[in-house]
Amino acid sequence: MPMNKRIFLRRGRFFRKTGARFLLVVAGLTCLFSAAPSLARAGFTEVELGCFKAFYLPAQPRPGQALIVALQAAPGIDPELPALKMIFCDRDFMLEPVSGGWRGVVAIGLEVRPGSYRLGFKGLMTEIPALSIIVAAHDYGEQHLTVAGEMATPTLPETLERIQRDREKLSCVYAGSFPELAFARGLETPLTTAITSPFGRRRFLNGAPRNPHGGVDFQAPVGVAVPAA
Repeated sequence: MPMNKRIFLRRGRFFRKTGARFLLVVAGLTCLFSAAPSLARAGFTEVELGCFKAFYLPAQPRPGQALIVALQAAPGIDPELPALKMIFCDRDFMLEPVSGGWRGVVAIGLEVRPGSYRLGFKGLMTEIPALSIIVAAHDYGEQHLTVAGEMATPTLPETLERIQRDREKLSCVYAGSFPELAFARGLETPLTTAITSPFGRRRFLNGAPRNPHGGVDFQAPVGVAVPAA
């Protein structure tokens, strides 16, 4: 009987519950400003930002969720649009130039508390007013696990060295950002097996609180092929 292992899905974690609606909306963003009213029909919130117009979905994102943003260019803006930068909670996110404006995705961190936040824009000589985003409260629940002491609080030198190497590699991977949305088709879960640990739950290891779970764990036997999300 093969041992079980958990498959982690992290970078696509905030797409899990928005699912088909997110994919439909992203597909609609391809021809964004040739049919701007369709964004309102798709559930986007529309806001005037001076001479610009912003669209975003969902209206009140929760911690750990994706905020889809579209910005319509003001009259007179050069048609050769540059990439823009969004700033949310001191983190930078890119806006990809498309016909008539820009589009992008903001990741609302799991650590963000409910409340009103400023979404700023940079990259043009013309000032773009900030957008006010309301982050809604959401309870992902708790998970209490009893594990070996070394798993909860590693002390072995080789384990600590591996953790440090992994952190350095992840820092390099996540340091870069590009304006283009790097997918042309819909997103899928990598497996259709049971989810052993859902996204966002606050974990307690041997009674001690840890960070919320930043991934989705899928049950699968060792050696199973896992397609890209």
